[in-house]
Amino acid sequence: MPASKPQPPEEPTEPQYAVDPADRIHRIASVCVLAVLIGLGWHRNGIRGAIGIFRFEVLPMACIWFPEALENMKNYRGGFGRFDFPSPARFLRWAGWFVLLVVPVALLYLL
Repeated sequence: MPASKPQPPEEPTEPQYAVDPADRIHRIASVCVLAVLIGLGWHRNGIRGAIGIFRFEVLPMACIWFPEALENMKNYRGGFGRFDFPSPARFLRWAGWFVLLVVPVALLYLL
């Protein structure tokens, strides 16, 4: 009986860092929205307004880009109290979209 050759491990068809196409759409759209908001901040208040918008939108962008990484974040004590339960990734992503879109538009309308 001939000895069989060991088979090499199968190569993955995509790199491990590849992003799901649905995630890619969220990321591209969020960067476009952020660019528009930064442009509006620059137009209204110069560099200070642009930096202020960017600082305000960092957490919503993280929620949109990396919801799976943030969903298991427990026992975090922040400015709003203590979080003792994991948040679903889908909720984090849509909450990020809400803060990214609705809050700045409301503030621009009110100011």
